[in-house]
Amino acid sequence: MKIRSFGVEHLAGGEDFRLDFGEEKNGLYLIYGPNEAGKSTLLQALLDWLFGGKIEGSWKGRYISRSKLSGVIEDGESRPLRLVRKKKYSQLVLDEEESDVTEERLFQLLNGYDKEKFSLLFGFDHERLRNGGESLLQSGGQAGISLFETGSGLAFLQNLVKELSDRSSALLDPRFPSNSKKAVNLAYRAFTDAERAVRTSAIRGEDWHRLKNEKEAAAKKIGELERKINALKREKEKLERVNRLHKSFRKLWELRERLDKLAGCPVLSEDLDEQILQTIEERKKIAEKIEALKGDLRQKEEEIKLLRQDPLVLQMESEIESLYEGLKQYITRLREEIPNEVSQREAKERELVSLLDSLAPGMALESASALRIPFAEEEKILALAEAAETARAQHDRILERFAEIRADREKAVAELKALGEPKDVSRLERLVREIREKGDLEAALSKKKEEIERKRAELDALLHAQSLWRGPWEELEKLPVPLMETIDRFQKRWEECERELEKLGEDLQKWRKEQEETDFALKRLELDGPMPTEAELTEARAFRDAGWRLIRREWLEGGAAPEEVRAFAGERPLAEAFEKSVEEADRIADLLRKESARTAQRAQLLLQKEKNSRAIERLEGQIKEKQAAFASLREAWQKEWAAAGIDPKSPAEMKGWLVHFLTPMQAGWKDWKRAEQEYAKSLTEVQEDLARLVSAASPFRRTAEPRELKPFLAECEKIIRDEEEKRRKIENAKEKLRDADEKLKACQEKLDEAEARLKQLAGEWADMREKFPHLPEGTEIAAKYIGKLRELFGSLLELEKIEASLAKKRAYCQTFEEEAAALAEKLGEPFASPETFIRQAYQRLSEAKEGFVRRQSMETERKRLELALHQAKEEEKARRSQIDGFKKEYGCGSEEALIELVEKSRAYKSLDQSRSEQEQLIREAGDHLPLEQLEREVKETENPEGLADEIGKLGDECGRLERVLQEERERYWDLAKAFDQLDGSRADAVKNAQEAEAHWAEVDRYWNEYLRVELAKRLLEREIERFREQNESPVIERASRFFSRLTLGRYEGLFVEYEGTEPYIEAVDGDGIRRRVAELSDGTRDQLYLSLRLAFIDRHLEENGPLPLIFDDIFVNFDDDRTKAALEVLHSLSEKTQLIYFTHHRSVLEIAGQMEDTRRLRAYDLPAYKEAALK
Repeated sequence: MKIRSFGVEHLAGGEDFRLDFGEEKNGLYLIYGPNEAGKSTLLQALLDWLFGGKIEGSWKGRYISRSKLSGVIEDGESRPLRLVRKKKYSQLVLDEEESDVTEERLFQLLNGYDKEKFSLLFGFDHERLRNGGESLLQSGGQAGISLFETGSGLAFLQNLVKELSDRSSALLDPRFPSNSKKAVNLAYRAFTDAERAVRTSAIRGEDWHRLKNEKEAAAKKIGELERKINALKREKEKLERVNRLHKSFRKLWELRERLDKLAGCPVLSEDLDEQILQTIEERKKIAEKIEALKGDLRQKEEEIKLLRQDPLVLQMESEIESLYEGLKQYITRLREEIPNEVSQREAKERELVSLLDSLAPGMALESASALRIPFAEEEKILALAEAAETARAQHDRILERFAEIRADREKAVAELKALGEPKDVSRLERLVREIREKGDLEAALSKKKEEIERKRAELDALLHAQSLWRGPWEELEKLPVPLMETIDRFQKRWEECERELEKLGEDLQKWRKEQEETDFALKRLELDGPMPTEAELTEARAFRDAGWRLIRREWLEGGAAPEEVRAFAGERPLAEAFEKSVEEADRIADLLRKESARTAQRAQLLLQKEKNSRAIERLEGQIKEKQAAFASLREAWQKEWAAAGIDPKSPAEMKGWLVHFLTPMQAGWKDWKRAEQEYAKSLTEVQEDLARLVSAASPFRRTAEPRELKPFLAECEKIIRDEEEKRRKIENAKEKLRDADEKLKACQEKLDEAEARLKQLAGEWADMREKFPHLPEGTEIAAKYIGKLRELFGSLLELEKIEASLAKKRAYCQTFEEEAAALAEKLGEPFASPETFIRQAYQRLSEAKEGFVRRQSMETERKRLELALHQAKEEEKARRSQIDGFKKEYGCGSEEALIELVEKSRAYKSLDQSRSEQEQLIREAGDHLPLEQLEREVKETENPEGLADEIGKLGDECGRLERVLQEERERYWDLAKAFDQLDGSRADAVKNAQEAEAHWAEVDRYWNEYLRVELAKRLLEREIERFREQNESPVIERASRFFSRLTLGRYEGLFVEYEGTEPYIEAVDGDGIRRRVAELSDGTRDQLYLSLRLAFIDRHLEENGPLPLIFDDIFVNFDDDRTKAALEVLHSLSEKTQLIYFTHHRSVLEIAGQMEDTRRLRAYDLPAYKEAALK
C-alpha cells in the first residue's frame, strides 16, 4: 500500500491543507515545518485518516461537524482508491459515498494492523528511539530480549520479566526452609500449625452437643428477628423515599408535559443551530457593509472631480529633473571646486620652486627640463649606487667574521689543554655489562629471603589452623600415620553404621508419629455428628481443579473445547460455575471437620495402635545392637592412631586432615629447605661479583669499598659515562680547531675579493658623473637625489592636470546656465538666477506629479470599492440562498420564523437536558434504584403528603424489635462463651479445624497464583527465545550493515556472543575490539536500536506487502554527518516501500540535498508549500 495524496479540511484552529506525494512507486518524503507550522497536526491527522475510530484527548475539540480528512491510497496492484473520513458524534467514520474502499478492504490493505500496532511497528519518533536505547542498556544487550523488543516495537521488556520473577520468588521458596517469609510457605506453615492444634485439642461430646444445639437455636431466633427488622426497615425506607421524591416527580412530570408540547418541532444539532443563526447574522452584516461601501464610492468619485492638473510641467518632467539633479554639482563646482583648484595650482607652483632650488640652486622653473635624466640612465645610477652600498656592507661583514673565527680557534686550543688525555674503561665496562645481564641480583636475593619467610609463615599458619598435632612441624616429615587404604576401610564401615543408625532413628520417629496420630484420631472419634467422606471432598476438589484448568486454557492457550466447558458448567458461564465449585469444595471441607468417625474406623485405629507398638519395640532393640557395634569400631580406630600420639576424629575428618594438613605440611617443609639452599648460593654469587667490580674500578676512584652491589654498579656506570664524555669533548675540541683554520683561510680570500670590488665601483661612478655633472660626488645620496628629481617632474605633471580640470569645470558651469535660461523661456517663468529658477520649477513639477499620483490612487481605490461592493452583493446573495434553503427545508416563511424554529429547538434540548438532570437527581435521592421502580412506588402511594405518621409507627416497631434482638444476642454470647470454656478450650478443635481448612484454601490460592505467574514467566521467556532463534541470524546480519553505515564506519558490525548460556549482542569497532551495550555511548546505543528496528522492517517488507513508514524527528541528537548517513540508509530502504519523515529542523532538508543519490527524494517545506497552494 502507498499514500498518493492526503488533505485536511475545516479543522478547528488550523488551515485547510493538502499534500501530493505523486504517483511514483516508492520514495523518501521529507516534510519540514517549523514549530506552530502544523507539522504535528498533519502527522496526527494522517494516522486518524488511515485508521479512524474514536477521537481521543485534546483532538475532541479539533474536529467539528464539517471536518474532513481525504486522500488517495494505492493498493498492491497500483490502483488508486479514494479514502474520505468525517466526524460523526465522537468518531471518525468512513464517508461511504465519497470513498472507493470499505473498512474491511482498508483493514486488508493495512495487513490487519490496528492504529496502536501500526504505530509500534511502522511509526517511529525521537522519544521511542531514546526509550529503545535505554531499554537496550537496561537489558544489557541480552540478545533474546533486545530482538523481541525491537521486532515488536516494545520497550523495557526486561522490567516485565523481572516483575514476574520477583512475584514468583515472593510467592514460593521450593526448598521450604523453616524461616521462609514467602506467601505459600507462610500459609502452609500456618496450615500445619493449625492441624497440630487440632490434634492436641479435645472436647467432651455430650456437653459440646447440648451447648451446640442451644447456640444454634439462639442463632436461629436472632436470624428471624433480623429478617423482621430488615423487612420493616425496607418498608420504612420505601416510604421515606416516596416522601422525599413525590415533589421531584411532579417537577419531572411537568417537564415531560412541556416536552410533549414541543414534540412536533424539529430538533437540530448544536452545530446546525449555530450555523443557521450565524448565517442570518452574517447576511445582516453584509447588507450593512453594502450600504457603507456605496457611501464610500460616492465620496471617492466627488474627490476625483475636485483634483487640479498641470500638463505643461509634466511634459517637461525629464528636462526639469535633469537640471535639478545637476544643480547640486553646478553649485559645488562654481562655489567650491573652481576656487579650490585655483588655490591648489598656486600651492603646487610654490612647491615646485622650492624643490628645484634644492636640486639646482638659482635655476628658473622654466629651465627645469635641463635636469631630466633618461629613465634607463636613472635605473643604472640607482643600480650602481645600490651595488656600491652592498659591496661596502659585505666588506664590513667579512672583517667581523674574520675576528669571530680567530676567537673560536683560541677557545678550542684552551679547551684541549684543560681536558688532558682520556683513560681506558673497556675492562670495567665489560664487567658491568656482564653483571647487568644477570639482572637485579640483590632484588632476587631479597625476594628469595621473603619467599623463605613466607613459606615458614604458611607452615606455621597451617600448623595452628588444626588442633590434632601440637608438636614442631619439622617432626611431621616422618610421622607414623595409617595408610590411606586403612582410613578408607574404616570410613566405609563408619558411614555404614551412621547411616543404619540414622535410618533406624527415622523409622522409629515415623512409627512414634504414627502412634501419636492414631491416638489423636481415637480421641477425635469421641465427637458425634454426621459428615461427608474424604472421597467426596477429594471429588469436589478435583472438580474445582478441572474448572481452573479450563480457565487457564481459556487465558493462555486461546480457548478450551466447548464440550468440556459444557460438561463442567452446563448452561452457566464458566467463571460462575468455577466460583460455585470453589464454594462447594469449601463447604464440604468445613463440614468434614465437624463430624465424628464411624465405629468401623475406631476399630481399625485400635488395631493400628497395637501394630505401631510392636514396631516401636522392635526398632528400639535394633538400635541398641547397632550402637554396641559402632562403639567397637571407634575403639579399633583409636588404636590405629596411637603410634602417632593423636586422638583421632572420624575417618572422614582424619582423611581430610591428611589431605589438607599433613600432606601440604610435608611438601611445604621440602620447599622451604630447597629455598634456603638457593638463597645461600645466590648470596655467594653476589659477593663474588662485588669483589671483581671493586678491583676493576680501583683506577678511577679513591673512596671506601662498597657493601652493596646495586648502588656500586650505578657508580661504575657513572664512571664509564664520565670517561666517554671526556673522550667525546676532546674529539669535539680537535674538530673545532681544524674547522677554525679552514674558515680563516676562506675568509681572507673573500676579504681580498671585496676590496677589489669596491675599487671597480668607484671607477664606474666617476664615469657616470662625467655624463651628468649635477649628480652628487658620492653614491651614498644618489638614490635620494634621483627620488627628488622624479618628485620634481611628477609635480610638474600634476600642475598640468590641475589647469586642465579647471578649464573643464568652468565650461560645464557656462553650459548649465544656458540650458536653465532656455527652459525658463519655454515655461514662461522669469529667470533671475539658475538656482532660484530650477528650485521653483522642481517644486511645481512635484506638485503636478503628486496630483497625478493622487488621482491614480483614487481611481484604484474607486475600482477597489466597486469590486468590494460586487463581492459583498455576491456574498449576500449566497447567504440569502443558504437561508432560503433552510427556510424551504424546515417550512419557514421568513427569517424571523427560522430564528423562532432554532429557539424552539434549543428550548426542546434545554428541557430534555433538565429532564435528564431531574431524573439523575431522583435516582441519587432514591438510593440509586431504577427510575421505573421509584416512579411506581410514588404512583402506588395514595397520599404521599401524609406519610409522616406511618413512618413514625414503623420506626417505633423497629426500635422495639431491636431491643428484643439485643437481649437474644446477649443470651447467644453467654452460650458461646460457655461453649468456648469447655475442657480443651485451649485450642478449640472445631475452630482449629476450620482455621486449618481456611489456611489450606489460602495455600491453594497462593499456589494457583504462583502457577499462573511462573507459567506466564516461562511462556514469555520461551517465546522470547523462540523469537531469537527464528530471527537472530537474518536480523543481526542486516542490522550490522545498517549499524556500520549509521556510525560512519566506526563500528564494523554486530555479533552475538555467549556468556555461559546467555547470548548478548556485541558491537565490533574498527580496531576489532568488541563492546557490550553498556560500553557504548548514548548516541551509539540509539543508532544500534535504530539499526535493529530497520533490520526487522527490511525483513518484514520482503515477506509481506509494503506499508508506509512514518518517522517523526528521530535525528534530534544526530550531528550533520550521522544525519546524512541515516538519511542515506532510509533512502536505500525507500526502494522497497514509502517513507514519510516529519521534521521541524530545516537542516535535515539541507543535508538531504547533499546526498549523492536523490532520485527518490522529495522535500516539502510546509510554509512555502501552503503559500504556493493558496496562490
